[in-house]
Amino acid sequence: MKSAFYLKSLNLNNFVTFKNKNIDFANSFNAIVGETGSGKSLILDALQLVFGSRSDKKLIRKGCEFCSIEAIFHCEDTEIKNFFDENGYPFEGDEINIKRLIYQTGKSKAFINFQNANIQNLLKFSRRYVDIVGQFENQKLLSSAYQLKLLDNYAGLNILKDDYISTYFQYKSLIAEKSSLKEQKKTKEQRIDYLEFQLNELNELDPSLEDFEKLSRQKELLKNSSELTSLKNNVQELTNSDYSENNVLAILNKLVNLHNKNQEMLPKDSSNLLYEAIDLISQYQQQIDSLEDIQLSEEEVNIIIDRLDKYTKLQNKFSCDVEELNKVREEFTTELKSLTNFTQNFSDLNKRIKELENYLFQVGKKLSQKRRDASTKLAKDLTKSIQSLRMHDATIRIDITQNDTLTEHGLDTLEIFAETNPGEGFYKLTKVASGGELSRILLSFRKILSSRDTISIFLFDEIDTGIGGETALCIGNDLSNVSKNSQVIAITHLPQIANYAFQIINVEKRRVKEENEVRTFSDVTMIGSKDKEAFVKAMNPLN
Repeated sequence: MKSAFYLKSLNLNNFVTFKNKNIDFANSFNAIVGETGSGKSLILDALQLVFGSRSDKKLIRKGCEFCSIEAIFHCEDTEIKNFFDENGYPFEGDEINIKRLIYQTGKSKAFINFQNANIQNLLKFSRRYVDIVGQFENQKLLSSAYQLKLLDNYAGLNILKDDYISTYFQYKSLIAEKSSLKEQKKTKEQRIDYLEFQLNELNELDPSLEDFEKLSRQKELLKNSSELTSLKNNVQELTNSDYSENNVLAILNKLVNLHNKNQEMLPKDSSNLLYEAIDLISQYQQQIDSLEDIQLSEEEVNIIIDRLDKYTKLQNKFSCDVEELNKVREEFTTELKSLTNFTQNFSDLNKRIKELENYLFQVGKKLSQKRRDASTKLAKDLTKSIQSLRMHDATIRIDITQNDTLTEHGLDTLEIFAETNPGEGFYKLTKVASGGELSRILLSFRKILSSRDTISIFLFDEIDTGIGGETALCIGNDLSNVSKNSQVIAITHLPQIANYAFQIINVEKRRVKEENEVRTFSDVTMIGSKDKEAFVKAMNPLN
């Protein structure tokens, strides 16, 4: 089964010794060969730029303003298409175009499907679907997190792991939300205290314009109660006897004084005085009669004065009139309800976080057990594989430690150890001394897991370092096996490995005199199955 995603071609323009070269790749095992210094490693350097590595203006060919690297990928994989769609780089048909430009100024540009892209997008893509395996590019494969991912693929734990990861990101999202709300919580609690205090005052008063006006009238009547009482008695005496000008005038003066009217407002014509006085007294008769209703105790009087003081205090505090006090109360009530909901939401959030945490620990422990069970079998398979690569006495051990802390990958830390010499002890893969041995261990890992992993393209940088003979034949065979499910691009010096390739990419260097100056050019020749046998024989110095 060939890969549904693979590198079709690579165009190098003004890239070091490549002036303008197009390299075609097969959806299988591609062996890049050539003499030391010919430029074969530059091809992997160019691919790494496509996959997001840092640019360097030293890669620009002498005398040029810029260099470009353009890669075209064939893609029929639905997951990868969705990946580009979700990240804003959709494409039609079955081709993905990725391009890097590097300028003499030191600046660089990246494009995905002819749209501007940042380096993070390239890295995100390559880390998911491309593996670079070599003496200096093993960081991903040697990381505990990535090894856990491979182990989960090997053990068929993807469904359980996906459930864990999905829940974990929900959990982390809620943790972030809680952190944000926690910063607001203290301020909101202070605001709740303030609102509750203000609402207590407002609710205790229960303000209304009708109530305020009634209290104001009562206060005014109480203030002038003695004079009004006397006036009432005078009016009663007047109505029970004959109207006389003096009596009427005396009552009228009292009314004028009571209401701060000027004496000059009194009628000049005494003939009309009586009638006008009677009209004025009639106007005040209702107010005078209301004295019957305000025969209050001292305590009741104090209540009226106290309530009016509260009205004045609240109007000053909120800078509003009486009618607007209820609007203030409504606004405070609405805000308090919202803040009370916030407090409830915070409590509910804590409850939900705890539920997810418990679930994650439950799934994490289940993952741990299944990983431990599968790791024993994987260690045996890896041991068998590396021994077939002429590491006869080597043994692989996989240790899994269950932690108390939740991570994106579960509760586990995975370490792979290798004992390359019996009795000399196990060491982490990163501590394995021989680069060739490390390459063989990593190739074995790849061979076992290639059919189950999401990786579609494998780049092997000089995997044959420090080996030869039958070991090279074994490695060539394993690379061929990996290429049955994924595209393989490997740099090699050995004919034994190149012989297993579906296509050989031969890189040669030539020197040409241009304008009284000798310039170096790298040429590329693609050698297919028809000419491969003769070419491989020519590689072998013994032939």
